[in-house]
Amino acid sequence: MAQFEFAFVLSAIWWAVFTIPFMKNLRQTYALPRVDYQVKASLKQLWHTLRVLPKYPALAGFLIAYFFYIDGVNTIFTVA
Repeated sequence: MAQFEFAFVLSAIWWAVFTIPFMKNLRQTYALPRVDYQVKASLKQLWHTLRVLPKYPALAGFLIAYFFYIDGVNTIFTVA
């Protein structure tokens, strides 16, 4: 059990160390304005995206392929 705890702590240290430069040097320059009803706004944006998706058939194909790909990856993780 000690190996798993050590691996967890080592992983936490790894992410903390390599996150420091990111957090120190990155400045967000673009952002959407904050809205009061985030769920409603998210669903509205999703509906808009689904409406314009037929204009981009390559993107639609990618999203469908990605759905099946990630479903396969999740299945392998679950079975393993």
